[in-house]
Amino acid sequence: MRGAFCPHCGHPARPGARFCAGCGSLLAAGAGVLPVGTALQAGRYTVMRLMGRGGNGAVYQAEDTRLRRACVVKELQPGFLSTAEQRRAEADFHREALILARLSTEHPGLPQTYDFFNEQGRHYLVMQYVAGLDLESRLRTGGPLAEAEAVGHGAAIAEVLAFLHAQQPEPVVHRDVKPANIIVDAQGRVKLVDFGLAKALLSTTSALRAGTAGQTSAAGTAGYTPLEQWALAAEARSDVYALGATLHHLLTGRDPRTVFEGQGELNLDLIRRLTVFPPLRALRGDVTPALDSLLTAMLAPEPAARPPAAEVSATLSGLLKPGRSRVTSRPARRPAAPPPEPAVLSVPLLDRARLAAAVAGWLRAQVEGFPAREPVRVESARADLVPLALGAYHASARYEAPDGRVIHSLDERGVAVLDGATARPLDPPLAQFLAGMRGALTSFAAPAPDVQIGAFRLDARQLREMLISTLILNYTRPVSYRGNNGRTYTRECKPARKGITFDGGAPILFHHPCWSLRITVRGQSYDLQAYQAAPDSAGPPLWVVGGDLVGRAFCPGCGRLLPVSQMTACAACGKRICSRCVIQKSRLGIFRKPFCSPACVEAFSAGGSVLGWM
Repeated sequence: MRGAFCPHCGHPARPGARFCAGCGSLLAAGAGVLPVGTALQAGRYTVMRLMGRGGNGAVYQAEDTRLRRACVVKELQPGFLSTAEQRRAEADFHREALILARLSTEHPGLPQTYDFFNEQGRHYLVMQYVAGLDLESRLRTGGPLAEAEAVGHGAAIAEVLAFLHAQQPEPVVHRDVKPANIIVDAQGRVKLVDFGLAKALLSTTSALRAGTAGQTSAAGTAGYTPLEQWALAAEARSDVYALGATLHHLLTGRDPRTVFEGQGELNLDLIRRLTVFPPLRALRGDVTPALDSLLTAMLAPEPAARPPAAEVSATLSGLLKPGRSRVTSRPARRPAAPPPEPAVLSVPLLDRARLAAAVAGWLRAQVEGFPAREPVRVESARADLVPLALGAYHASARYEAPDGRVIHSLDERGVAVLDGATARPLDPPLAQFLAGMRGALTSFAAPAPDVQIGAFRLDARQLREMLISTLILNYTRPVSYRGNNGRTYTRECKPARKGITFDGGAPILFHHPCWSLRITVRGQSYDLQAYQAAPDSAGPPLWVVGGDLVGRAFCPGCGRLLPVSQMTACAACGKRICSRCVIQKSRLGIFRKPFCSPACVEAFSAGGSVLGWM
């Protein structure tokens, strides 16, 4: 311990204390951790906070002062039992850096690797900082996950593991899959990270240690790690077991680490006796039987009995597909009679004439030089009624330093929208556009045959929880403050789930038309995808989300809509003109200027001096 303050958060520490009362960090142990503000690599990286530690490793959040971005610095510390063991650990650490540097550019589910260096006898690996909510925090604040949410995250991680296990000449084994190492960012993307130990496998199992519940030892994390990995025989299907234990925890809320608390030193017999997973449906009867069977196979004691990660990924993905063995939030019931066709709450659809007028209005506003009376014809139109969950929210929070000083407060209102089919948030500008349509929502039971109605994958309660999780991520930010010891510390401030409330108590579930259009302007066809506004809306008629018309300009010569980069401005009137229609004129045989019409050439020649041509 350094002085009378925690080196991680600045909270006063009483003499002899092992843990900080403010942040819970270990105050002094082993080789020690780097204090906040430590500069590495000649000042390029500055340590902001400790993220995790144990054994001979620690992980920090740091700031890259050169590129001005957050990053993660993984540290391999000295203190091994022998020189040979240290050399093996350093070789493994270096090999891990090389493998991650190569693989992180090939798969979006892995954090990128930025740097690798040695300093003062310690080895450091610099990686991408993934801003998001790890699933352990999600469990702690929101309880067990909805089945669809857990299966979606599990399918994403299984796909990452299948990629790692398929590497040649030997598979890459993660060895520490658990909720704390799975992060979901603000866009709903899932990444597998490693905030645990640098993995230096010991030569005997007598060195297994049990520290704070859940702290990773040199071989893994008690509760998630299979027996063969504790016996130093980890293989690809060891990760499958750990993913099965993770999914069991996410779905039931039963933490597999709890039984190891207070057990002292671990050994193989103790681990074998305490590692027990009750059948999934015995703890949660509403889950799909197919998921229960899959987890039973993943948690098989013998590695050979477990399915490979690629098979797990395919099975979990299949559970999410409509028409297959779908996941549900409650036991399926067979109705006595076919249910009536449900009414769809949506903005009224535009007819062809009003749709063409809306497209023309968007072209006049967004396509440079588009004439006010240029006719636009809609060749084909298909409406997809996209399922959406819209919440008008109030986010409030108050953050205090360890001494009680308020360092940050939050009191904001806004609108957030989730895609009900993918559970991913929409961009804030599009969310605001859709929020303006709430007053025009109506019900109709029989849409036209060319209208596709999207299905909600999650129910209202699950979508509400996903919206809250998204807003927590959006409002999570680091806040710096000065501690009682004069040092500057950084704390991650995020609102609690109870600090997010919705107008009316819950989000609005509705469908909104998104059109896939083929339009014609002067004989040329273009594709466009856009959300429509309400028929009598005073705002923009469309919100374009795809197609090939964004960033284009109208050529007055041929009437084509071309990228602005392929067009030239007329020297006389400034209108954009394409290379096929441009008129090039020169003065004195040397000065050339582009024009859009003979009239512009005459006007420029009549009113311009020689200097104007230069």
